[in-house]
Amino acid sequence: MFDYTPEEFEELKERWLERAKRPTFVTNAEPAFDYSALERGEIPSFNSDNWNDPAIKDLRAILYELDADDVLEYEDLTLMVIYFADERRYLFIDHIQEEMFVLSQYKSRGRVQAFYNSEYCQPIKLDELDAILSKMTKPPKLGKYMNHLEDVKLTIDY
Repeated sequence: MFDYTPEEFEELKERWLERAKRPTFVTNAEPAFDYSALERGEIPSFNSDNWNDPAIKDLRAILYELDADDVLEYEDLTLMVIYFADERRYLFIDHIQEEMFVLSQYKSRGRVQAFYNSEYCQPIKLDELDAILSKMTKPPKLGKYMNHLEDVKLTIDY
């Protein structure tokens, strides 16, 4: 998605290799991205065969708190929630890149089923997710009827 200088790529690599080492309470965690690809100078794509990836647990913790039709307005990002039976869809609208990403999760269990760039219908790449998370470091504006989230941490430790 992005063109990186060697220094910018190194920062991305270090950030995600560090995030991948975050502690988790499960012994059978499976990553949502092949973080070793960063060591080869490649940007990995989302892997749907994942389980409780510690690198994205802060994102999953935010999603867990959201109810149907909730909308979070970050500075350059909108996050919308849609419930579809037992599944949840989260729409991430990146106002800077003018792109939309869709994350699908069954209930709120440990697996993220799908995470796609809606423009290309391709799995999200790690640098695209990184750009999304970088926009979630400051608290969002809460919409009407969302006072249930006033005391919830809705930011990413980037």
